[in-house]
Amino acid sequence: MQRRRKRGEMRPDYSAELGELIRYSSSLLDQLNEGVLIADHNGVVRYVNPRYTAITGVEFDSIVGKYIRDVRPHALLPEVIRKNKPVEGVYRREGRVDYIVNISPLFINNKIVGGLSIVMDITKVKKMARELDKSISQLRQIRSSIRGFFPSRYTFRDILGNSSSITRAKEIAIKVAQSDSNVLISGESGTGKEMFAHAIHQESSRRENPFIPVICAAISPSLMESELFGYSEGAFTGAKKGGKIGLLELANHGTVFLDEIGDMNIQQQAKILRVLEDKRFMKVGGTAEKELDIRVISCTNNDLESLTRKKLFREDLYYRLNAVQLNIPPLRERPDDVPVITRFLLEKLSRESKKRIKISDEALEILQLHPYPGNVRELKHIIEYCFLMSDEIITPEHLPARIVKGIRNYPVGHHKILPLHDALRAHEEKMIRIALGSFGTTLEGKRKASQALGISLSTLYSKISSKK
Repeated sequence: MQRRRKRGEMRPDYSAELGELIRYSSSLLDQLNEGVLIADHNGVVRYVNPRYTAITGVEFDSIVGKYIRDVRPHALLPEVIRKNKPVEGVYRREGRVDYIVNISPLFINNKIVGGLSIVMDITKVKKMARELDKSISQLRQIRSSIRGFFPSRYTFRDILGNSSSITRAKEIAIKVAQSDSNVLISGESGTGKEMFAHAIHQESSRRENPFIPVICAAISPSLMESELFGYSEGAFTGAKKGGKIGLLELANHGTVFLDEIGDMNIQQQAKILRVLEDKRFMKVGGTAEKELDIRVISCTNNDLESLTRKKLFREDLYYRLNAVQLNIPPLRERPDDVPVITRFLLEKLSRESKKRIKISDEALEILQLHPYPGNVRELKHIIEYCFLMSDEIITPEHLPARIVKGIRNYPVGHHKILPLHDALRAHEEKMIRIALGSFGTTLEGKRKASQALGISLSTLYSKISSKK
C-alpha cells in the first residue's frame, strides 16, 4: 500500500531550499483563508494548503507531486516561472465557486526555485456586490419617490423680470448655487422667495438629490422635533410601528428649505442650530446619532435682525443661516417688470383655456402704478380675475375696482382726465418706483436714484415714507 506523504515532505527532484521553505512555512500557510499552491521550477506541485483544495475542489493527493498542467490543463504557473513575469487577477470558476488567482515566481537567494499561486474566493464578494447593487437600485427608487413627493419645480428661467434689481438678485443666487453655503432669503410675502430656493437647488450639485420644504409656521412646537428628526419605534404612545423617518433625514445629501424660519420658537431654534453645527442628529427615542449632509436654504418675511435684538431669534442661528443673504425686491420697486409678468401669465392662461386674451396699454399703465402689497402673487390673482372678465382684450374696465380707485387714474373715453395735483403725484410715484427698480433699494441704489430724479437723498426718503 502506497504511503501518503506528509504535508511539506520534500522529494529529491526539487531544491533543498524550496523544501526547507515549505517545511518551515506549511503550518502557517495551512491557517490562511486564501488558497496557496507552491510548485518547483519544473512546474511540479510541491504543496497546497487546505483552503486551496476547498476552493478549487482538487484533492491534495491528486495534485501534489504531479506536473500542474496534468491536473490543471489551463494553469499559467509554468509560463510565469519560465518568463519570470507575475500575473494577477486571473478569474476562475469551479462549480459554484468564483475565485481570483495571483501567480508569481518564487525566489530564494535571488534564484528562481519555483512558483506560487494565491487563490482568493470571491463568491461572497460577488454576492455582496449583487446585494449592494440591489440596495443602490432601491435607494435610487426611494430618492426618486422622494423627489416625486417633494419636487423642485422652478429654475431661474421661471423667475420673470428684466429690471436691474431682480437681475442682480438672480446673478447673486446663481453664484451662490455653486457652493454649499447656507442661504437666507428675505423679502416680502409674495415676492418669490420659494421660487429662488427651488432655483438655487436646481442649479447646484445637489440637484439629483431631494429638495425638502419645511413650513415652519405649519408645524406645532410639540411636533416639530418628531417631524424634523423622526422617531424610533415605541418612542411614545401612538408612535408608528417601525418608527418614522424625519424630514431632515429624507433630505440627506440634498437641500432643506426652511420656509418662514422666523416663526420658530427659541427651543426649536436651538435644536436646528445643533444639527447645523454638528451635522448629526438623533431620532426621538433613538440611542445612536446619525450623520447628516444637507444644505439649508431658509426664508423669512420678518426682520430677523430686529427679532435678534429683541431676543426672539437666536443670534448664533441667525449667523449660521445667514452665510449668504439674498434680498428679493418687492414688485412696487420694479414696475417695469409688471408688463413682462403680465404677458407671461396671459400666455399661460390662454394655453390652458384655449381662449386668447391680450391687454391694452392703458390697463398696463394702471397695473404699473399699483403698489402691490401682495407682490407677484397679488398680480397673478389680478390677471386671473381680468382674464375671466374679458372676452378679447383687457381694458381698464376689466380691472378690479380697488386697483382703479387706488390709483385714482381712471381714463374717461380715450383720455385720462384728472386733477393736475393727482396727475403729478401719480407720475411722481411712478418715476420713483422706476428709479428704485433700476438702481435698487440699498443705500447706494437710493443715492443713485435720487441723483437720476434730480432730488436730494433726504427728499427721496421723505417721499418714500409718505407713500407707506
